[in-house]
Amino acid sequence: MCLLVLFLFGGRQVPTTGAAIVAHNITREELEEILRNDPYVINGLAEYNIIEFNVGMSALGIEEAIEKN
Repeated sequence: MCLLVLFLFGGRQVPTTGAAIVAHNITREELEEILRNDPYVINGLAEYNIIEFNVGMSALGIEEAIEKN
């Protein structure tokens, strides 16, 4: 499973109190498994909160760009 395809984008919060990653085309269970095996999680340096949402709007062409990957 290629994380570059599953994770659309990510980055640090401002101010740097955490970060966000947007994933797609993956089940919650698959994502939990990936995050559970993250070296930062394993070493107690990070924790994740998964927030599921339904897309209500997006930029024109984003669906086509995602499908190409």
